[in-house]
Amino acid sequence: MMLSVPRRKSMRSDQSFARPHGVGASVVCVQVLEHESLGVIAYEWPRFWPDVLAGSRSARDALSDLHEHVAHAAPGHDGTRDLSYASVQPAIAAHVQMVVNAVLAIRYLVLEVERTAVLLPASGDDDLGRLRAACVGSGLTDPAADERWPAVGELVAMRHRIEHPTQESIYSVDQWDRVPLAWSLTSRALKVFDSYDSLITDIAGAWETQRAALSVPGTLQVAGRGLRAKRSAKKPPAS
Repeated sequence: MMLSVPRRKSMRSDQSFARPHGVGASVVCVQVLEHESLGVIAYEWPRFWPDVLAGSRSARDALSDLHEHVAHAAPGHDGTRDLSYASVQPAIAAHVQMVVNAVLAIRYLVLEVERTAVLLPASGDDDLGRLRAACVGSGLTDPAADERWPAVGELVAMRHRIEHPTQESIYSVDQWDRVPLAWSLTSRALKVFDSYDSLITDIAGAWETQRAALSVPGTLQVAGRGLRAKRSAKKPPAS
């Protein structure tokens, strides 16, 4: 069975849609899209990283709740707390979201810093290197000198094991601490995240101050004014 892929509709510049603005007016960046039935939708460009970081924190709290559940499990005759699949299952989504969103928050923050401070993006996919380069390049301190920096590296390493799973990264006897799910059930996982969170919060706070200083008036170069879509707008349903 073949599925037909609709051709992407293109928007074009239309001067009749353009609106004048005075000198010194604030500019809001928007992303425009064409909905299949509702027509054109434009949303204000978000900052991304605060919400992604919030998602990581929520997952950390969910994992912490599971730790409380594990603590109340009675050990067996050999001293081992045997957990059923149902008991561990909530940790699967929680540890993935905590770790992956933590690294995604770094990436989105770095993109914002690079764009605002007009920095050349560091080459490659080295998350730690890009974060350091963005901080130093924008006038912030080098985070690698902070005692909490190794926690960021540990989360980045766990993210790699989660996103690129191998047999050794989902089961190991000798190196269980390299198995992300097993690692997430230890108190170390929460301590590592909390150190990361504390450092990223400090970096973000310093960046807010620096970002305000970099937001100086400038001249906006506009390639085309006004956009017209091929799709017509659909009125909202009556309430």
